[in-house]
Parts: sequence; C-alpha cells; structure tokens
Amino acid sequence: MDKVSQTAVSMFVASGLLLCPDVTFVLPAAQAQEIQSVDLLLEEGDLHLQKGQLFKALTAYEQASLQLRNQAEKAQTLIKTAKIHSGLLQESQALETALQALAIYETLSDPLGKAEALTEVGDAYLDLEHNQKALEILQQALTILQREKRPTQRIRQGLAETLNDLGRVHRNLEQYPQANRFFKQSLALHRRMGNQFEVGRLKGAIGGTYVLQGQRTQAVPSLKMAQQTLAQVLADSQRSGNRTLEAQTIYHMGLNALLEGQQGLEQFEQAIALFRDLNYRVREADALSTLGIYHQIRGQFVQQLQYEQQAQAIFQTTGEPIYTNNSLSTVGQTLKRLGRYPEAIKTYEQVLVNYRKLGQSSPQRDRYPLQVKMSQVLARLGAAQAKLGQYSQAIKTLEGRLSPYTVVLKSNSLSFSDRKQMVNLLQQLGDAHNQIDQYPQALTYLNQALKLSQPLQDPLASTAIYSSLGNVYARLGQNDKSLDLYRQALQLYQQALTQTAEQLGHNPSEVGQQSSGSSTGQNLLRMVQPTGNNDLKALALSTLGAEYAEQGQPSQALQTYQQALGLYRRAGDRPQESLTLTSIGLLHLGQKRYPQAIESFQQKLALSRSLDNRSDTARTLSLIGDIHYQQKRYAQAEPMLREAADLWDSLQPGLSDQDRVTQRDSIVSTFDALQQTLIARDQPKAALEISERGRARAFVELLASRSAKVAKRQQPVEPLTIKQIQQVAQDQQATLVEYSIVDGQIFIWVVQPTGAIHLVRVDRLSGSLEKLIRNSRTAIGARGRGQIAVVPTSKGQSDQSQKSLQELHRLLIAPVAQYLPTDPEERVIFIPEGELFLAPFAAFQDRQGQALLQQHTVVTAPSIQVLTLTRQQQQRLTAGGEALIVGNPTMPRLAGQSAPLLPLPGAEKEAIAIAKMLNTQAITGSQATKTKIAQQMPKARLIHFATHGLLDNIQGSNDVQNLEIPGAIALAPDNTGEATDGFLTASDIGEMELTADLVVLSACDTGGGRITGDGVIGLSRSFLSSGVPSVVVSLWKVPDESTALLMTTFYQELQRGADKAQALRQAMLTTKQKYPNPLDWAAFTLIGEAE
Repeated sequence: MDKVSQTAVSMFVASGLLLCPDVTFVLPAAQAQEIQSVDLLLEEGDLHLQKGQLFKALTAYEQASLQLRNQAEKAQTLIKTAKIHSGLLQESQALETALQALAIYETLSDPLGKAEALTEVGDAYLDLEHNQKALEILQQALTILQREKRPTQRIRQGLAETLNDLGRVHRNLEQYPQANRFFKQSLALHRRMGNQFEVGRLKGAIGGTYVLQGQRTQAVPSLKMAQQTLAQVLADSQRSGNRTLEAQTIYHMGLNALLEGQQGLEQFEQAIALFRDLNYRVREADALSTLGIYHQIRGQFVQQLQYEQQAQAIFQTTGEPIYTNNSLSTVGQTLKRLGRYPEAIKTYEQVLVNYRKLGQSSPQRDRYPLQVKMSQVLARLGAAQAKLGQYSQAIKTLEGRLSPYTVVLKSNSLSFSDRKQMVNLLQQLGDAHNQIDQYPQALTYLNQALKLSQPLQDPLASTAIYSSLGNVYARLGQNDKSLDLYRQALQLYQQALTQTAEQLGHNPSEVGQQSSGSSTGQNLLRMVQPTGNNDLKALALSTLGAEYAEQGQPSQALQTYQQALGLYRRAGDRPQESLTLTSIGLLHLGQKRYPQAIESFQQKLALSRSLDNRSDTARTLSLIGDIHYQQKRYAQAEPMLREAADLWDSLQPGLSDQDRVTQRDSIVSTFDALQQTLIARDQPKAALEISERGRARAFVELLASRSAKVAKRQQPVEPLTIKQIQQVAQDQQATLVEYSIVDGQIFIWVVQPTGAIHLVRVDRLSGSLEKLIRNSRTAIGARGRGQIAVVPTSKGQSDQSQKSLQELHRLLIAPVAQYLPTDPEERVIFIPEGELFLAPFAAFQDRQGQALLQQHTVVTAPSIQVLTLTRQQQQRLTAGGEALIVGNPTMPRLAGQSAPLLPLPGAEKEAIAIAKMLNTQAITGSQATKTKIAQQMPKARLIHFATHGLLDNIQGSNDVQNLEIPGAIALAPDNTGEATDGFLTASDIGEMELTADLVVLSACDTGGGRITGDGVIGLSRSFLSSGVPSVVVSLWKVPDESTALLMTTFYQELQRGADKAQALRQAMLTTKQKYPNPLDWAAFTLIGEAE
C-alpha cells in the first residue's frame, strides 16, 4: 500500500469508517469507535480537571480506564484518578487506585511511571496516617527520580510532589527540621515550574512547621509571603472561573492566618461555602473541622463542638472511615473538655466499634495505624471513665493497650507523636492506680511517663505528671517529697499558663500577677470564662477557693468552692467533686461548724465508697470519727475510726517496706484517735490492741515475709489480740511496758507475765518530752551525730544529767513502778514510741539517785508482735558457725573529706580480747574489708563490730529523708572508688540472710536512725530483718576504754551462762563501778530476744 493509502487508512480509522474489502489493513468499526471514545473521555477529563471540576473529571477518567487497552496509558489514567480521589479526601479509593497503577508499572520498563505511582501510594498512606509505611515508599520514589541525569518537566513534577509528601511525613513525625528541608526543595521546583498555588501553599507549610517548633519569629515572614502569593492565585482563579482552585486557595489563606495568630474566620467561612456549592462534601467537612480547631485554640469549646458535629455529620455520609472516626473522636474529646463525660464515653465507644469493624475488613497493611488510633481513643476513654470515678474500668480500658507503642519503643523509633500518646496513656494509668490505692503500680507508670516526657518539652504534660507523682507520695505519707514535686509542678504550671494566655489572646504577664490586685485564680477565671470550658472554670474556682482559704477568708472560700462543686456535679466529675467536698468540710471544721463539716464529709464518704477509693474512705472516716471524739460522742466515733483503721491495714499488702513505713507516718492519727476513744469508753485492753496495731506494722510485715521467704504477701499479718499479747509476756517471762504518746498525754500499758494488764495515763502538763530526752542526752555528754570525738562532762553537766534522768523516771517509770518486778534479774521489755527510742532507760534515776538498771534487767523492742517474730527467728537457727569479730579496720574516707575516719586502737584491743575468749581470730586493719566481711557474715553464729558507726547519709549529705535506710558500719575500703567503699550500709545488711544468734554493734550511734511511726529505721532494724533475733546497739557515741571493758565483761557473763539481757546488765553495772558517768555505761541496749 502506498503512503497516500496509508494516510487514508489512518484517517478512516480515526473516523471509525470501514475500509473497502480490497484493503489488507482493516480495523473493526467497534474497535475504532472504542478508541475514539477513550480519547474523548481522556480529553474531557483533562478539561474538567483544568476547570477544577473534580467529580466530572473523576467520572471521565474512571470510564476511560475501564476501556483502555494500552497498559501505560491506563496506568497514567489511574494515577490521575488517584490524585482526584486524594484531592476529594477519598483516601481509601486513592490508595486502591494507586496500587493498581503501581502493579501495571511493575510489568513495564518505565521507572518514571513507577516513581509516580509510588508517590501516589505513599501520599495515600500518608493521608491514612500510616506514616512509617508512607516514608518507606516515598523514599523509594525519590531514589528512582534522583537517578535521572536530565530532568524533564515530568521528572521535576514528580520530584516536587515526592519532596512535598516527604516533608508532610516528617512533619507528622515531629521531625520539623527535616520536614522544612523537604518543603523548601519542593518549593524551589514548583517556583521553577511556575505553579504559584503550590508555591504559596508550601510557604505556608514552612511557616506552619516553624510554628509547631515554637519558632514564631521564623514563621511569620514565611506566612506573610504565603499570603501574598495566594492572594495573587486567588485573583487569577476568580478571573478564570476555577472555583475549586478559588476554594482551596481561600482555605489555605485562612489556615495561614490562623497559624500567624490573625483572624481567619472569614476565609474559612468563604471556603466552606464554596466547597458546599461545588458539592465537595469531604472538603467542606474538613474545613468545618479546621474551623473547630480555630475555636479550640482559643478555648471556645462550645463553638468547636458545633463545628465538629457538623463536620462529623458530613463525614458520616461520605463513607470515608478515616475522617469519620477522626471527627467522631474529636467530638468525644470536645465533650470531655466540656465536662460531658457520659456523652464522651458513649462517643468513644462508638469510635472503637467503628475501628474494630474497619480492622476486620482492612488489609493487613492498614492495621498498624488502626491499632495506634484505637490506643489513642482508649486513652481518652479511660480518662473519661476515671473522671466519673470508674477507676477499675479505666484501668481495664488502658492496660494492655500500650502494645502498639511498646513495639515501636523497642525498635528505638518512637516518634514524637507516639511518645506523646504513650506519655498520656502512662499518666492516666498511674492516676487510676493511685485512686484505688495501688501505689507501686502508680509509681511505675508515672515514672515511665516522666522519663518518656523529657524530650517533649511540654510544660502542661510535665505539670500533670509531677502533680500526679506528688499525689501518690502524699498518700504514702512522704510529705517532703510530695511537696517538692508539687513545687516543680507549680513552676511548670506557670509556664503552661503563660502559653495558654498567649493562645487565648491575653497578655502573659497578667497570669499570676499579684501586684495588680488579682490572684492567679482570678486571672485564670477571667481567661477561661468566655470559653465555655467548665473543666477549666471549675479548676479556676477551686484555685481561687484555695487562695481565699490561705488568706483567711473562709466565707469567700466557701462560696467559691460551692460554685466549683456545682460545676463538677453537673459534669459528673466525681473525683473532683470528692476533693472539693473535702475542702468545704475542712473549712467548716476550721470554723468549728461541726454539723456542716460532718455533712460535707458524709457526702464525700459516700463518693469515696462508690469510687472504691479505700485511702480516701479511710481518711474521711477518720475525720468524721475525730469530730465525734472531740465532741465526746465516743459511741459514734469508735465504729468510724475502727473501719478507718481496718482500711489502712488493708492497703499494706503489695507495698514496699519503705512505702509501708512512710504510710504509717501519715495514718498514725487514726490509731491515736481510736486509742483515745477506747480509753474514754473505759476499754483499756482494746486500746492496747490498737496501740500495738498502730506501731511497727511495716516491720512486722517485713519480718513475716522474710520468715516465710515470700516476696509479697497477699494478706496483711493479723495483729495480736489481747490474749496473744498476754501469751507473749508469759513466753518471754518478762513484764511488757508499752508507751503511747498522744496529744500531750502519755499512755503506759503494763502487761505482767501473769496476764494482768494495767493502764496508767500521765498528763504532760508543760514542755516537750522530745526536748527533755534531748537535754538528758546532752547533759550526759552524748553528742550529735556528726562528731566522732566524745567530750568529757563537767560538774554542771553532771547535775543537769541527774535532774533530766530523774524527770524521765518520774514521767515514764514511777507511774507504773508498782507493777514492775521486784527481782532485778527479771526482765522488763520496754516498747517505746517516737523519741523514746533514743531514751537511755537503763540510766533513768529515781528520787534516791538509783539507776533503773540497778533495779531491773532492761530490754527494748519496736513492738510486742516483733518479739513473737524474733523468737521464731531464734527457734529456726541451727547450731554451728564461728564468731566473726571485727575491730578497728583501716578506716574509710567519707565523701568530701580529705582524711579518713579516726582510728580506734581501743576497739582493736577489745576485738582481740573478745576473739581470744571465743577461740577465734579478730579481723582488724586492712584485712577487715567490706567485701571480705560481707562474705563471712552469712556463715557466722555471732557477729561483733568494734568500729565507727554512722547515721547520716555517707555520701556527705545530712539528708536521710530519702528512700535509703540511714546507717553504716565503717570497714576497710576495697578501693572501688564508690562513695560507699568501706561502708557496710543498713541497706546492704537488709539484703542479707544471716544465721547469727547475736550481733553486737560496739560502735557509735548504732541504735539510732530515722524515727518514724514504724519505729527506728536504721542498722538495728536491718539486722533484725535479715534474720538475727538479738542485736546489741549503742544510743550515742561511746568512749573507747569504757566500751572495751563493758564488752569484754558482757562476753564473760555469756560464757558463765547468763542470758543476753542479764549479761548486758551485769556488764553495764561492772562498767558503772569504774566509770560512773552514764555516758560510759548506759549507751548500750539489747533489742529482741534475751534468751
């Protein structure tokens, strides 16, 4: 066929006409018509797209793609279709279409086409919030495009789109510098291609990223340039009649205005109207949701809810699940901010149902972002449940939902956003556990949250965590630590208020400004008043109420608290309602309006019970019971206080020993009030049970758990009954004397071996018992903890010493002297309380100047129940093992000191003499290292230390109010370089399992420690808890020579067959004859078993 005929054929083919039969190149008419139809559809789609008529373009492209047989053209059409779906926020359809295009390009040798398809797939994953997957795919696309050496318009367009999407991914991951680097590269390409809309949009994206970084100075120029560029694009779109471009431009101008801090309402409303006219419903809903965010930033939550509900209704009809559920979740969050918790919970539950259905029908590739979304919603649901006091339900909701985050955390790729969500989740869990008195779990979660929150640099989040930690430690009775955490929270809160003021359009300097005559509460109330946020309003009123109370304005405080209470009740915020009722009750109590106080506390009690908050219930019962006691309504007080005591005891299992100790400090008032009530009701035996039950409970639990070799007991150890107390006195063949000091009165119980029980009450009319004990020690010559040398006493000091010791005898011994044994060999076991643990009972003098030691054999114990446990420890010991005698080791150096502790040559002589008596070798000097001695201690049957003892923190600080146990024994250093090198600490000892029958601490201050409601926390407690039934300790720094005599005499008496108590008494009497000053002989006391 000639060229003319070929041309004719082509023309006829193009027109769809049949050729004559003699022409060999013949195309069927139907196929020719199909080609013509496809070409027309593609042209039609392109024309609609240029005019911004997205739905018409989409219809044309979809029809064309169904008819196209050329795979390359079909793939290109699918990419155009995917872009339109993305532009209409139809992300699921966009992803499926882009994946079809990618599958085609995988079969073709067209790398640029593959890169374009990859970019669209990555863009769809990005819009579906699968950021990591999007990042992976977009990087593949970028690699392909960057291989091209001669960039064409097509390559530039592909690079610009890919770089833009990479910027969006990094912005979503809060990697802001990387995001802006990609945005700027994309901007340069779009500027070269003359795409002004993209230039304006990208300038806005760059400015917005600076805003997210908090770099407003860099943001403003970018945003202003964006507005100038977009203003020109808007004018052009209006002239050309491209209403889609006009709507998108106005929308972005509104967004930039919002980011710049300007009013953008007008632009958003215009964009919404245009999207509505164009029937771009998802775009309309997206703009409505953004307008809701505009009001959220300004704290106008009522308006936000209105716009978000409109958006949600539209999303619901479009069938795009990602936007539908995001919007519904935002509705729930706004309802929560407005204090409408039941509605918020219902909304969150619906979102979870939607996500679960979506997860069942979604491909595996889409399930990770769904899991993350579900975890976010679960965190919000749990918070709302907690607000209603549904703590157990909240924990069930929250726990186990950390998995999507923990998986990412283990891979060391926790994004900023994931970190933020995880911090929130951990804090919610910590708060919920704290509310139901599960303190270890609460601390675990909150400390994890605190650690993870550090990179966030979010003062509001940090405020919440520090405040939550303060709440836990307050409940544990660690008030100093709690106050420190509250102070840190307050500092961070001031930073957060400043940020809030900026967001709400207020001058940050006004926040907390006192000189203007307005308090922090008043300023906060003024700021939040227009927002409709009842949560913040109630918080402001509570803050203001607390300020009025602190300023001594109870009427104003009460009125303000009542307003806050009304808001909390309308919102159903039961925890805050409970706290506010406490504040109101305490105000009434301070004003002696007892009926009103009881009424408030009764309301709080009902709430605390319904919330299953045992500590709050116990605290409230104790308050009510104490009011009844003060009003002499003892019959009403007793059941309240008994229930409170039962609840406090129920909180002990699961706590660490240290937490038990500090909690006892905070609850001792309950047991004191119950003792007083029972005594007022003439029930002295029942009062003794409560006195015993209120002391050394943490120590009892520790000894019991060590005895049973159980790490955690599920039930608390049952306290002793009166019959069991009588049995202890009989078993010990000793008279028990237990002291309880309450409100200036001293209650003294005496339990005789016969079972007889006597109670004597001593009214301490003036002065402080603590001061009297301190003065007696000073008069004796016992010095403070920080000194090593012993100062000799003068004649004046001796007289003062006798006077103080006689006064102590008058207060503590004389009232019960008639009930004490007349035989000096019979034991009297004193159960001290508080500062009485430091009182030298053996040195107390009667009016004739005779020491108590001369009349009685003295033993001490932290509680009667501890005696039962130390006896059990002794009974479990087996014979065998050698004596371990340590004296005058090469002394270690305290942190911060240039010289080591002073040597003790007398202690070395003492150790050698005792070792000789016991047929063993004393370990002294450089041989007595901490490592060597610690290795030998578990095998020894008797342990004797003649060295320095220290009470203060050996790191050089006098602060012993930390979680470490105070106290250490000086040994030879191992030269490890550690602060504790050469110091065997009380904590070290507490971790050991010892089999010694007796430990003697012939060292300074070894009987002291931190005095708590649980007794003395120090070396003696550590040895007893490690399995030793008997410990001899000193109450002050002891002189070398007299101590050597006392100790050698003590072991001589033991060898003659005396029990430990009798041996110590005789040794002290012998020493007293040569060294009559109590400083020299009265320091030592036996704790625990005497046999």
